[in-house]
Amino acid sequence: MATLAIQPEATRTRPFEALQIMRNLRKRCGLKYAVLWLLQGTVCRPLGLRVMHIIPQDAQNAREPQIPLPQGYQVRLATPEELARGVPDDPTFPDWPTLQQYLAAGDLMIAAFHNGQIASYGWCSSAPAHIGGGLTLSFGPGFLYGHRAYTAHRHRGKGLHAAIIQYSRRVAAEQGRTMVAYVDANNYRSLVSESRVGNLRAGVAVIRLGRGKLRYWASGLSRKVGFLLRRAANHPALQ
Repeated sequence: MATLAIQPEATRTRPFEALQIMRNLRKRCGLKYAVLWLLQGTVCRPLGLRVMHIIPQDAQNAREPQIPLPQGYQVRLATPEELARGVPDDPTFPDWPTLQQYLAAGDLMIAAFHNGQIASYGWCSSAPAHIGGGLTLSFGPGFLYGHRAYTAHRHRGKGLHAAIIQYSRRVAAEQGRTMVAYVDANNYRSLVSESRVGNLRAGVAVIRLGRGKLRYWASGLSRKVGFLLRRAANHPALQ
């Protein structure tokens, strides 16, 4: 049987694993997310389409109690000194000059710490984001967005990413803003994490980039949060 090639990541999913992923997505997130995950890997990729979920966070949730963490873990903002030490087993962690660019732009890293080391993290930003393929994504001035999330392998399965998402709502609320997430339809792990901090209310964007032309369609909810996509003339490797 054929495998599923999930775009934009160069990953392949065997049929039995694909069935398990779809069941999990349907149970935790809803049927729409399971169907779009399947379409991204079977139909959209050959057509050169990229499907994204645009997920605004309910500001009311910023006042909810923090998700309990396993003993020994703590979620908070990372300091520049902690960023400079890097993250174990993350081969894509930016070098120090790139991190300085993030910080100069006002970006913040929210991290889960274990024994003084960063075990999981997620960045928050209001500046335009480079999302691959020479594309730049941005939202309205009243929003912060999450990007570049990662959890070290031995710390996965502990709910750290969901706790970081929840904490980011507080950070945004303190700035008088609202968090919004963008998640590729094939990124089922991030979708499940989003579902753990409340019912998903997501818009959709469908992107096509071919022959030097950018075309995309954004749903009403995506437009409401100021979703805007542009081609970047110069895009450093910030994703």
